[in-house]
Amino acid sequence: MNLSVLLVSDNETMRRELLTHLAALDHEVIPVSSHELTSLKDEFDLVLIDSELLESKPEILAHWKEHPYSHRAIVVIAPPSRIENVSGWLERGADDWLLYPNPAIVLKVKLDQYVRLKLLDEIPELISSFASSVRPKLTSIWGSAQLMQESSTLSDDSKSHFLPTIIRSVHQLTDLLEDFTAYMYARLSLSIRSEEELRLEEVFESFLMEPQKYLQTQSQTISLNIPHDLPPFLIDRYYLQRLVQRLVETASSCASEDGKISIAIKIEKGSQDLTPITSWLHVTIEYPGVIIDDQDKDRIFEPWPNRLFYKYRRQKKIDTGLELAVVKAQVEARGGHIWVETDLNENAFHFTLPIDDSTNSSLGAYP
Repeated sequence: MNLSVLLVSDNETMRRELLTHLAALDHEVIPVSSHELTSLKDEFDLVLIDSELLESKPEILAHWKEHPYSHRAIVVIAPPSRIENVSGWLERGADDWLLYPNPAIVLKVKLDQYVRLKLLDEIPELISSFASSVRPKLTSIWGSAQLMQESSTLSDDSKSHFLPTIIRSVHQLTDLLEDFTAYMYARLSLSIRSEEELRLEEVFESFLMEPQKYLQTQSQTISLNIPHDLPPFLIDRYYLQRLVQRLVETASSCASEDGKISIAIKIEKGSQDLTPITSWLHVTIEYPGVIIDDQDKDRIFEPWPNRLFYKYRRQKKIDTGLELAVVKAQVEARGGHIWVETDLNENAFHFTLPIDDSTNSSLGAYP
């Protein structure tokens, strides 16, 4: 989830540097000077205001306090030389403050707090969507059970035809509850870690030993490519297996009848998103199927009601509409990234998870 941020400063260097840092964190930023404020009519999650600007134009803070529905919080940006003035701006109506300049990771941690607050605001809408998805399944179970119990005109054989409907609805309801719980736990960073030192081969071997547990047809196959010289890592086995399982099952439902699902693992070096992490696990799940349109590559990860991905499925099965949203939430909850790439007649899900070299190579160690 990203934030919409208004950055207000007459200091061009500050605007340019903060814009670079915020854009690297995938937030939407509009940098403006004080002269451009009157033309703005948009709503923002955060308004970042330069404290030096407030000293010369204190009416700017008053302007934003008069429009409380146009923003979520006002954050004053203060250099160390003006840190003693922060309490005064907070008393005048600012909500928070940020020391500048500061290590980029501090900026990320600060903004992550507001990302979580934004999610909390969206929970009522998510619960409403969840209730809308649950209601038809409960109605189906209740209606079928009532007919079986109360209809004196139906034979036992006829009544038995309602059993598949009940069983199917119960399974769908169970899947929906599992996905909704997993999604909310991930978005609220409530997931519990259970790590043990393992080699990656031990985590992924089940996909080769029991491939039909994850594939839609008997003709589909799974291949696995893992470098043999990788050291053991501290790994949350269930977490990583479940991530890959969801993506493999999704790929299988979209792949051709005899398609090959390829899982590739590698370790990459280099920092991402201003974090101190320098090593990353990169997992790719590739499959042949209908190519995902460019405009849909981000939208397929949105939470339900999301039936967008149905048009890419070969198997038009009924599901919760949350599968890819759960994966994205769980990856991002541990500091990773997920995206889709396409090439000729193949699609590929990619995700990365950080390896904190300072904590004995722990996967997903940040944040």
